[in-house]
Amino acid sequence: MLPLTGPATQVAALVPLLGAPGGCRFSPRRQCGAQPLRSRREIGGPCHGTHHARILPSHDRDPPVTTIRVTRRSPAAPEDAKAPTARPGAVRLELIDPVSARTTLDGAWWPRSSDLTTELGPLLEELSRRGIRATRVAFNPGSWAAAPRRLQVGDRTVRLGWFRHLDPQLLNLTGDPRRGRVDLLVVPPGTAKADARRAFAAATDRGNSAEPTVLLHALDAPGPADGGQPAR
Repeated sequence: MLPLTGPATQVAALVPLLGAPGGCRFSPRRQCGAQPLRSRREIGGPCHGTHHARILPSHDRDPPVTTIRVTRRSPAAPEDAKAPTARPGAVRLELIDPVSARTTLDGAWWPRSSDLTTELGPLLEELSRRGIRATRVAFNPGSWAAAPRRLQVGDRTVRLGWFRHLDPQLLNLTGDPRRGRVDLLVVPPGTAKADARRAFAAATDRGNSAEPTVLLHALDAPGPADGGQPAR
């Protein structure tokens, strides 16, 4: 117990127990200088006041916390080189490249109608753009509307001939000095997009050996779903 020797004596005796004035407001029993000080920018730093603004050397500070934002991206859909072109209004044509001498078909074509007079011009121009300059076209008349014997394409006249013994789904183009002959599978205009995609893949397979109509009938067998949607 403290001896009761007077008010001044009692206050002097209590100072060591209560702490000197100037202690942190929320720590009445701890003097601010009793613990190592940390920068105010750190979580849990000292109380406010200029006498607490001492900055510690960099090696005494806590390491900075860095936040990295990660943006998740959906995986890109794989490209299918065998799909008919998706460019609106473009000729839907795919050729085997480089040329294979052991295939029955050299590629596939998907016209938008059975009007050969309308469809053939853009096809021949696209072939010319790819370096194939055909001058004669043979087809089965049962698959097309009536067509003229000659068709003017750019600066040349292309001769058309129909033959009933030709495969109904075949378009035969000749006259190019480099390729000689190009046989195309004709995918019917009303074919569903997924089925047309499968037909293009089969006709541009370097191992194709079936006649056009046989190839298309083989695709009628149930197979894996195909999500391709070539544009009309």
